Amino acid sequence: MQDFVIHIMHEESLTPDDDNIDVIVTFADGRRYSASFFTVSNIITLMERWKLTGENAHGLHFSCPDAIIVERLTRDVVTRTVANLLDTGSFFWTLKLLEND
Repeated sequence: MQDFVIHIMHEESLTPDDDNIDVIVTFADGRRYSASFFTVSNIITLMERWKLTGENAHGLHFSCPDAIIVERLTRDVVTRTVANLLDTGSFFWTLKLLEND
């Protein structure tokens, strides 16, 4: 397994069962990858809100590049998901490579 560090944006204010977060995975060699993690419940919440606000054709669709859908948003779930994606070989086409600053 590769060594990596996970940074979860706004982790302190996370609602594990109905939320979305941006995650950055940094490898020891400095490469950084990002993805947006959503709970299933959060997608439903967003689409229901959009029905009222008119966004995304009044909640007709949901789309997000580099999206990963999980049951709950916890550090453990994010870490296990990243490890699984690495183990199965799908990490590098699922997450987006960030350019160096």
